[in-house]
Amino acid sequence: MKYFKKCVQAGDHLQLPPVVKTSEAVALGSQKSCMEWAVETLPTRHFKLDTQYRSHVNIMRWSGKGAVF
Repeated sequence: MKYFKKCVQAGDHLQLPPVVKTSEAVALGSQKSCMEWAVETLPTRHFKLDTQYRSHVNIMRWSGKGAVF
């Protein structure tokens, strides 16, 4: 990210971690997501939302049914 003037990431670094299938990937540090790395490396540059935003009830019902495209 050092080549960017600004970088905005949105998400939750405490959710599902990356899937790492080889010891080589672990040795390279791939067990940590970019978001998790950024939060740890730049502790003063992140914040948590104070309001939970949820999907419209129709979208929640649709996605909960396991829709197939």
